[in-house]
Amino acid sequence: MNNFSELPCAVTANTLYGAFLENNCRIHRNMLLNLIMHDKRKHKRLTLRVLDIHGHMVFATEVKVLDISIGGIRLKANRRLNIGSEYALKLEDKNKVVSLKGAVVWSSLSEHKDITGGEVVPIYTAGLKFVNLSAEKITQLLEFIECHMKEEVHVMGSSRLNIRFHINGEEKSILNYPASYKVKKISLGGMLIECVQALEVESRIPMEVFLSDDAAIRFVGRIVSCGVIDSGDLKQYDIGIEFLDLKDIDKGILATFIDYCVAIENRSEDFGDL
Repeated sequence: MNNFSELPCAVTANTLYGAFLENNCRIHRNMLLNLIMHDKRKHKRLTLRVLDIHGHMVFATEVKVLDISIGGIRLKANRRLNIGSEYALKLEDKNKVVSLKGAVVWSSLSEHKDITGGEVVPIYTAGLKFVNLSAEKITQLLEFIECHMKEEVHVMGSSRLNIRFHINGEEKSILNYPASYKVKKISLGGMLIECVQALEVESRIPMEVFLSDDAAIRFVGRIVSCGVIDSGDLKQYDIGIEFLDLKDIDKGILATFIDYCVAIENRSEDFGDL
């Protein structure tokens, strides 16, 4: 069904895109990829008024380890960790990196920290339980604790396996945060997103955008701009993203999606004139 004037209003736009992509992607791909390769002008951005498009990204932040055991870890972070969610954690020193995964058992606001510009950042303390520990991971974790432990933390009721230790401050601990965002504008070269997390300009973050239930593009996003949106109590950010390392097949999918969006937007405007 390629005649958009005949589409019933009750049909979901994202569902239509799946069919549109399947029917048109092969036809348009060579033509659109040729356009992408040879068009040296800045790409025009399309404002998404009808479709509700979201994406996913993972970014890393350094955290402070308060104490650690074979069973889990207590740490401080500059953003809230969701109870029940799982996070990837890397413990690094000069010789090795131990990669772990932990589920948040508890999390609470513990203090506020003043930073440059007068902004106040909340600091959270959280307890994570290690999950999916293989015998190899347990050995690596034990070796890490033995190399860096400073003193034992006495906790009432702890089992021998979960005896906690303070460790020295020479190691580096990195926590990977998953985050979602809403796409407000998109082009062949980048997009404008809305997110609750401020991102550092010029940083690069692995990202993906879900164009439909079964179509997603993956790339590295370069943060071009980041500005606060005045949205009441909940602080939101408008963030400009440049696409990097976007594969040719994903460029074709994105170009077809934009072609589809233009048709949907035009059809919506036609109905608005009735």
